[in-house]
Amino acid sequence: MPDNIKVSEWHEGTFKTARLHDCQNLINYYKRNLKGRSEGRFNYENWYIECKNLRDEGDSKYTDGKGGEREQCEKMEKLIEKFLEQRSPFISYLAGNMGSGKIEYQFNEEYFKDIIELIRKYEQLVKFFNDEHGLSSKNRDDEGEGL
Repeated sequence: MPDNIKVSEWHEGTFKTARLHDCQNLINYYKRNLKGRSEGRFNYENWYIECKNLRDEGDSKYTDGKGGEREQCEKMEKLIEKFLEQRSPFISYLAGNMGSGKIEYQFNEEYFKDIIELIRKYEQLVKFFNDEHGLSSKNRDDEGEGL
């Protein structure tokens, strides 16, 4: 190989950054209308899925063990999933005669507020852990060199 040709090393960090950015874009998109539907699900469900994707990107850096970051995320996930299983804010039913109707939804505002609060706390937790492990940009006022 000639001396003037430069060869780049494979750098996963660039792709991880792109995936984190994509997750955050989708989170922002779904949060605009949490009661809306996309991808065959309600947007609050899609928001939660993207928060889990954000968590998956940082998971290899999270601490293990009792009370560790990974365990804290898993506890929140179990709580959210159990809540959704037992108290879904939208209950579907078939409206119409003899099965010829369309699917409609009964909405429970209290359950909706509760699940939104749980997902919001989960998102904050995941972002905090990702930030702690350098998976975001430093803020100008962070100690050290900053931007």
